[in-house]
Amino acid sequence: MKIYFIKTDNNAEKLSSVLFPLIYKREAKESIDIPYQQIKRNQYGKPLPIQGIYYNISHTKKMWCIVFCDSQCGIDIEKSKDIDERIKRRILSKNEKIIGGNILNNWVIKEAYGKYLGLGLNIDFRDISTNDIMEHENVTNLSTNDYVCFVVSKIPSDIEVTYLKEEDLVKAGC
Repeated sequence: MKIYFIKTDNNAEKLSSVLFPLIYKREAKESIDIPYQQIKRNQYGKPLPIQGIYYNISHTKKMWCIVFCDSQCGIDIEKSKDIDERIKRRILSKNEKIIGGNILNNWVIKEAYGKYLGLGLNIDFRDISTNDIMEHENVTNLSTNDYVCFVVSKIPSDIEVTYLKEEDLVKAGC
């Protein structure tokens, strides 16, 4: 499994059309150009594998990330912050424990899981337990002090993490 984190000074949400083709070309090691707008997706927006390569994208204000995997995967990243206590009612299932003392961990795991399933946010987080996800799927914590990030995948695998800056990618043309 390979994960790329790209720090940007721009709005990361708007960068997928630029960053995806550059990173995909780098990962596939082929001179194949796949415009972001031409990615085939399922009915809920999950990108379908390209040439047998599964991948998933996430972003938050100044950070964009993508995971490449040999099987289904989902990734979510959020800026570390406190979540309003009222949100707990919309996130936690009955008797669910808060992971690592921060409900944002539960949110990010569940969002990555929804993306892994191909449903995105079209699931009710109260219907699933983070504990069940962690027990039955491969959940990888890639969180830092600044960001909460989790990957959910079918098969455990070695993880290679690469941190890049947007301008380095654009300069290198890769």
